[in-house]
Amino acid sequence: MAMNDPQRYYRYGEAAGQIVREILPEMKEHMTDWDEEYVLDVGCATGINTSRNLTAFLPNATIIGSDLSEQMIEFAKKTHTTDKLTFRVLDITDSSAWISQCKEKFTKVFSFYTMHRVVNPRKAYENIYNLLKPGGELITVTPVANCMECILPYLAKMPKYSKYSEQLAKMNVFINPTDDYKNSTVDILKSVGFEVKFAEHANKSFCAPSIDYLVEFYGLVSYLSHVLPSNLFQESLIDAKKIIEENDLIEQAHGGYLQKYIVLALVARKPK
Repeated sequence: MAMNDPQRYYRYGEAAGQIVREILPEMKEHMTDWDEEYVLDVGCATGINTSRNLTAFLPNATIIGSDLSEQMIEFAKKTHTTDKLTFRVLDITDSSAWISQCKEKFTKVFSFYTMHRVVNPRKAYENIYNLLKPGGELITVTPVANCMECILPYLAKMPKYSKYSEQLAKMNVFINPTDDYKNSTVDILKSVGFEVKFAEHANKSFCAPSIDYLVEFYGLVSYLSHVLPSNLFQESLIDAKKIIEENDLIEQAHGGYLQKYIVLALVARKPK
């Protein structure tokens, strides 16, 4: 599922980037160093995380950032392209000619905050497996819980959202909700052929400057806009702010509000 508002999304890229900067060094011991790194970033959006964090983490790598959204990729090309960093539109679930041409080309495939949004993860992992060189690795960081989900039961009980209350009550970060994302993902990866080297949950957070920031960011990355019609979606963001303020739902710290996540950090290797 593509998000198609690059200017708006770019304003919040630093929030996700902070967590990536923290967690990549923690995962590095599970990765293999190559003399020449050729890297694909799946779901790069505006390219801000690819440009700021992946290039710093792998300074000598040649990197391609990819995303399903043409608008995001056009923004990334204009903003972040260098001799070592390029961007292209790519549906990782589509066995395209480009994927066939790039078989066993990459030493690493990264994906941050993307795989929970993929409708057909098995097909995505199959394509990633084919893109990796033998011995190459898939590295993903995927949210499995978001503290902003605490607003959903409150919204579900409001009369104006009664038509959508069941969907709101069940909504979480996943496009395809699962009871055990970690184990189901590990099972898929193993069935595709990967060796899973590392798969652990981690508690992460960033400090948002205001409740408005939290609510708009949540509206941008959550499925509220897909559950609710446009007029109610905008109202739900206003209501979400009131719910947080009236019920003191989000912890305050360092002069701001803590946006807390649980993420699944995972490294999987294609056997040599």
